[in-house]
Amino acid sequence: IPLQTAADRARLSYDIFEDEVPLDLRETSQFLTYDYRGNVVLMLDYTGSMYNAGTTGDDALEPGEAIEYMRNAAEAFIDDLPSNFKLQLMYFSDRSPQQRIIQPFTSDRALLKAALRRFTLTPAQFGESDINEALVQAMDSLVAEDPQDTLPLDDADVRAIVYISDGEDTTSGVAVSEVERKAEDTHTRLFPVAYSPNGDPVNASDLITLSTGSGGYLYSAGDVRDLDEAL
Repeated sequence: IPLQTAADRARLSYDIFEDEVPLDLRETSQFLTYDYRGNVVLMLDYTGSMYNAGTTGDDALEPGEAIEYMRNAAEAFIDDLPSNFKLQLMYFSDRSPQQRIIQPFTSDRALLKAALRRFTLTPAQFGESDINEALVQAMDSLVAEDPQDTLPLDDADVRAIVYISDGEDTTSGVAVSEVERKAEDTHTRLFPVAYSPNGDPVNASDLITLSTGSGGYLYSAGDVRDLDEAL
């Protein structure tokens, strides 16, 4: 259940009755349990920044080698996801703005990892960052994944987007405020995982705005080699 507004939080209120008499919750051993479910999008960075990440300084990576670190981190994320969650794999790069889905929503971990390993881009397809536009599209897909004939209370209990980013949107033209409004309207939590392409400080201002405003959280990996620890 989203917890962004007072109305959302009020939906968590409940009472326990015994023989039609409400129990004092401080004096009872009764517990309320609920098998919630979730729909999550994992958004991967297939921009030139990721392709060339870690290619300067000591112990430099080869161009494109950072992609393998990102894939390994994504596979570990898939393995750790609860069984009652469905995951959709997406990516962002302005050179393929209409073809972002790597694998649609599924709870089949083997299928997700196979799709991740099959997916490749040529070096020329690693473009600029249009992450804000990609986030809007991902939220639309999360809403579409919920059954259309259900009441709002029956929608997915968790809607979340986990996305890897260096904090820059260079081409999409979609404002951060628009993404923030969309997250509120769709009850979607945003969880950016920040990385530094070549050791420079991450411009995290937009990532902080979107994560805190949506009830999510900002994780920092720093070096691309450490993505698996943050993700």
